[in-house]
Amino acid sequence: QEMVYFNYEITDNTAVEAYYVWNWRRSQFIPVGTLFSPFDFLGQGFNPDLSVPGVEKRGSDKPKRGGQWGIALHHILEDLNYMDLGIYWVRSHAQQPYLQANYDPTGPGTIPGLFTTYHEVFSEDQDTYAISLNGEVGQTGISFQTEISMREDFWDTRECQNFFGLAGILGAIGAAPFPTSWTPNYPDTGGVPGCENEANDVYTWLGNLTYSVGGGPFGADKQSYLLDWQFQWVDGQDRGDPTDKVTVAGPNTAVAHGFEASPGVDQLDRLVTDFAWGYTIVAAYEYNNLFWNLNVKPTFVWVHNVEGYETFNTGALVENQRTVRASVTFDYQSKMSLEIAHTWWPGKEGTWSDRDNVSATFKYSF
Repeated sequence: QEMVYFNYEITDNTAVEAYYVWNWRRSQFIPVGTLFSPFDFLGQGFNPDLSVPGVEKRGSDKPKRGGQWGIALHHILEDLNYMDLGIYWVRSHAQQPYLQANYDPTGPGTIPGLFTTYHEVFSEDQDTYAISLNGEVGQTGISFQTEISMREDFWDTRECQNFFGLAGILGAIGAAPFPTSWTPNYPDTGGVPGCENEANDVYTWLGNLTYSVGGGPFGADKQSYLLDWQFQWVDGQDRGDPTDKVTVAGPNTAVAHGFEASPGVDQLDRLVTDFAWGYTIVAAYEYNNLFWNLNVKPTFVWVHNVEGYETFNTGALVENQRTVRASVTFDYQSKMSLEIAHTWWPGKEGTWSDRDNVSATFKYSF
C-alpha cells in the first residue's frame, strides 16, 4: 500500500506523527491448493475437493482506494523513568474479506438453498482507538510494553457459524448448502443474530515484559527472556445461536457430535467467544564465536492459548491450543546464517493438533 508519513516534535518531550494511505490493497492468501493454504475455498483456482458441488463465488465488494489514515501523540514522562505514553486513532479498511452468503430460494432446483452463492465483503472506515505505555520497571533492567485498544463496530466478530456450507460440506451429509430450517429468517441475508457484519466492539489488552543480560547461568554471552500476553473482550456477543455447529444437525446427533469434537476450529467458520486470552514465553541465548567463527543462537518458544476462541482477524486464538518451538541459528559474521527449527502442537485442540513441522532456513546478506 502506498502511503505518506510525517513526524513533528511539538516540544522536547512531545511529538505527533501521522500517515495517509492512498492505495488500498487486499491481503493475498497462500495460493489455493498448496500445502500450507488454509483457505482453499477462496481465490483463483478454487475447486472443491468434495464429491458434491461447492458454492460459487460471485464477486467482491471492495472499499475505496483512499481513506485510510492514522494519527498518534507521544509524550515522554520524565518523572516516571522516561516512560513513553502514546495515544492513537487509526481509520482503516479490511484487507481480508468477510464472506456474505447470497441466498436464492427462487433459483432452479427443488432443494432450498441449493444454488446459493457468496461474495467477499471488505469493510471500510473501521476506527481503532488505543493507548500505550512503554518503559523500564525501575532499575531492574526489565522493560515493558502495554497497549489497550478498542475497535469500534469491528468487521469480523460474527458468531453465527453458518458459513461452513460455502465449501459444499453439507452436501457430504446429504443436505443442501443452506437448508431453510438451519437458517432462520431465510432468505434474508444477515437475518441471523450474530451473523451481521460490523456488529460488535472489540477491546484488546496487549503487553509484554522483556529482560536481556550478558552472561548468566548457562554460560551464554547474552540471554533474553520474553513474556507476552493478550486479552480480548467482545462487547454484545450472543451465545446459544441457533446456527451453532453443535446444534445445526438437529436429530442427526452423530453429525452434531462430529462438529462438536473440534468446535469452531475449522478454517471456514471459527467459533467466537466474548472473552479470550493467551500468553507466550520466549527464552533466547547467544554464544559468540562458539566454533568455526560461528555465533550460535538457540531459542525456545512456548505458546498457550488458555481460554476462548477468536476469529482469524483478531488473533486466531483456540482454547487450550499449545505450541512448542525449538530452534538454533548458526550465524557467520552476520553475512550468512542457517536456522534449523522444530515446531510441535501437542494436544488435540486447534487446526494443527498433534502435528510437527521441521524447517531449515538459509540466509545470505550482501
